[in-house]
This record gives sequence, C-alpha cells and structure tokens, in this order.
Amino acid sequence: MKTPRQILLESHRAAEPRLDRMREAVLVAEFGAAALSLPKGRNFTAVILQKMWLELIWPSRHVWAGLAAAWVALAALYLSARPGASPSTSPDSPMIADWMQEQQLLAQLLDRPSPKAAEAPPPPRTEPAGTPPLKSAQWLADETTAWV
Repeated sequence: MKTPRQILLESHRAAEPRLDRMREAVLVAEFGAAALSLPKGRNFTAVILQKMWLELIWPSRHVWAGLAAAWVALAALYLSARPGASPSTSPDSPMIADWMQEQQLLAQLLDRPSPKAAEAPPPPRTEPAGTPPLKSAQWLADETTAWV
C-alpha cells in the first residue's frame, strides 16, 4: 500500500514537465531568450541580479558614484572631528562665541535689549498622585467665598 507522501510525489512528478514549460514561458517573456540559453552551472538568481545591475545601477552609475563620494566625504568629516563633544554643541566652541557676539552687536545696532542666556526650566512638581494641585484648591476656596 502506498503512503500519502508517495501518492503526492507521483502526482507532482507528472506535473513537473508542464510546470517547466510554464516557467520557461515566463522567463522568456520577462528576460528574453537569453534566459533559456544559460549554461547549466549558472542559476536564475545570477541572471536576475545581472539584469537588475544592468537596468537599475549601470545607467545611472554617475549618480551612484556621486552619492558614494558624498558619503565618503561625510565619513571623513565625521572621523576628523575631535573625539569629544561635537563642535556645534560644546559651550566653549569658538563658533558659538562668535554667534553670541554677532547677536549682541545686532541687538546694539537695532536698539534692542541684548539676548540673555536661556533660563533653566522650573523643577518638576513632586506632589503625590492623589492630591489636587495647589491652584485648584486656591481657586475652589476663592469660588466658595465669592458665593457667600
């Protein structure tokens, strides 16, 4: 008696030639007759990768080379920076000092008050979660005295 696996394999073996003809028709439609004349050692993945290279990368190779050069330049700038904090964020940077001096000069020329350093934000409130805020309690007290 045949196992279900053997029955399935026999039905698939009978369908293989028909599936091969369908694959060949699709390959000829997509990649031309050159896809069928592949040497036996070369697989279809290599043909597809070569086709993608020739159609997507090669025609715009100058653009890709420009993008690669831009990335190399950015990498060189990144690596040439000093290993500490980046120059644009360090407070003792000469660039920031020059910018602050320009802002003060501009303020003097336009008769505006000079820009001040940013104030630190107030510390966060540390009230327990269940207690209402102080403003709400004060508002409630004001409202109750206003009605009396």
